[in-house]
Amino acid sequence: MPRDKKGNLLLGDNMEFWTKPFTPNIVIKAFLYLLKDWEKGINILDDAIAIDNKNDRLKQEKTLALHIALSIRSTTNIIRFSDIMRKIQKTKNELTVSTLYQDAKNIMRDEIAIAQQDRRLLMMDKQLGYHPEAFCNLYTINDIDHKIKTMRSELKMILSNFKFER
Repeated sequence: MPRDKKGNLLLGDNMEFWTKPFTPNIVIKAFLYLLKDWEKGINILDDAIAIDNKNDRLKQEKTLALHIALSIRSTTNIIRFSDIMRKIQKTKNELTVSTLYQDAKNIMRDEIAIAQQDRRLLMMDKQLGYHPEAFCNLYTINDIDHKIKTMRSELKMILSNFKFER
């Protein structure tokens, strides 16, 4: 994955390339549909763990399943956030811009929560983020910490520039 000079994951907006041949909304709907069924699988793992609480492999599978669910949520957030930021750049109506920034703020708060949850999972299972074909970790605790720090900073900037109902 591309990184900056400090080793942090690079940010960017490449929705046209990434979602092709579909629209961003279709991709979001597909991921949300996947997530709904994926969460059923997590519930099945919970039931299995309740029966066999000493089975570490089941617990490891649940950790991985939770991580994937968080990744799916985060992916939909990124697509929605990119779309919102594009709409903000195009609109002149202050009320619409304010509403869009409110939506962006909510997505950023959710992303911080997702990153914090994923960080806890990574602390429990150091194999999360490892890509065996690349022989490296695609993301680390440092990447997650950097994401949380950056998101908090950006959220403060948005909150200081715009008045919202809190």
